[in-house]
Amino acid sequence: MKKILLAAFVLLLWNCSDDTKAQQDDSLNGTLLKKIVYIDNAGNKDEYNFAYEENKLLNITLISNNQSNISNLFFTYENNVITKITTLRSKAVYAIEDYDYVNGKVNTYSLDYVNDPFRVKTTYTYNSDLSVTFNELSTYKPTNQESQGETGKLFYRNGNTIKVEKIENVEIEYDNNLNPLKNIIGFNLLLDKLPYYFGAGGVNNCTKISEIDLLPTPSTIITEFEYSYDERGYPKSAKVKHTENKITSTSTIQYFY
Repeated sequence: MKKILLAAFVLLLWNCSDDTKAQQDDSLNGTLLKKIVYIDNAGNKDEYNFAYEENKLLNITLISNNQSNISNLFFTYENNVITKITTLRSKAVYAIEDYDYVNGKVNTYSLDYVNDPFRVKTTYTYNSDLSVTFNELSTYKPTNQESQGETGKLFYRNGNTIKVEKIENVEIEYDNNLNPLKNIIGFNLLLDKLPYYFGAGGVNNCTKISEIDLLPTPSTIITEFEYSYDERGYPKSAKVKHTENKITSTSTIQYFY
């Protein structure tokens, strides 16, 4: 389950008149996600706490397994875009993510785990069909030698990432309700940062994620979300069903604003 739920924290109209009204009303009150509580099939709990300066995200604190493991993600802005995410574990720097922008879009993204000998840099190319091609280069830090990493494409529709093509292909389906992260400044620009564990992937909330692994042998992993919503159209909770190799597990998510 963690493969899907924590794969990335890694990033968006409404078809019904009620949803459109919720969107318009929300633009006035700037609803922000304050906390997520995730409980897995075994009863283990992860708690994510969000801190803001107005609508800019300052940090996320993750408390896992009854406070035995705490991680902190700190967000750095320049103007209204996120340029760096620094992750701390046990108060020590664990990873650094850097973003460079051209014409208001992410041009390059770098990920450096400080205790790993490799650093990865991804370059994005924006295509006329609204897809985005990405190309990864991996650098061996002791010698600065580069090697080819993953390549692939991201596909978008109505602001949501609907498909990712790489070694494993990912297809994502959505509801018509409001994404809990929609009012965070700059967060929608972070390409390939699909917050699977929120059940949110863009403008709306993902209802189904189908991941097809091609190697070493073809296999399919399905994650489905069933939501309850508040009066504004934001999810209050979700029941999650995860099926891999014909084995199904369940978990729950609670959202607090």
